[in-house]
Amino acid sequence: MIQDMKKRNPGLDFVDTRMSSTYSLRKQEIVEDEPPVSELMVRWLALFTERQQVSMEFTRLVSMDLSKSFYGVLVAIS
Repeated sequence: MIQDMKKRNPGLDFVDTRMSSTYSLRKQEIVEDEPPVSELMVRWLALFTERQQVSMEFTRLVSMDLSKSFYGVLVAIS
């Protein structure tokens, strides 16, 4: 997956699938090992891309769509 993310046009469906399937591994690694962000950026490069991986990771973590809840709050306070 790391090599795929380094490509100019990575296979984003493949990356999305792999990120979903490795969620529990990432969570365990982050909670138990507490690696520095620089190490996470090397090991889990897809988390730091513009392709909504942060939003997808939030959804995996709390089972809630980040964009919908964010925009819902914006509408509510406007």
